[in-house]
Amino acid sequence: MTTAAALKKALTGYEKRFGGLRRLEEVDPLDQIVLLILSRGSADKKARQSLDALRSRFVDWNEIRVSERYEIEDAISARGKRGMAGKADAIRDLLAAVYGRFNRTSLAFLLE
Repeated sequence: MTTAAALKKALTGYEKRFGGLRRLEEVDPLDQIVLLILSRGSADKKARQSLDALRSRFVDWNEIRVSERYEIEDAISARGKRGMAGKADAIRDLLAAVYGRFNRTSLAFLLE
């Protein structure tokens, strides 16, 4: 399976689980996917605030990947605790899958 085919399959799975794609301001594909995870059951404004909190609290996606769930939960729960454990797990699972497949926590190469 090619990289593009594997990514398309993964994105299709995330779409089914977290909802369809929307036009997003974020350019980075990983930011977009994490924002979709954070948007599940939350208003877009709260999801963006949670994404901003992740960006400000952690150095990069790799630090989030190796962090404990409660640390991620704490960063994103400033906007409400409901459903944050599941979202924190989904973000860590996503980052682990990206790292496992591409040996990095970035999908910026997709923009090339």
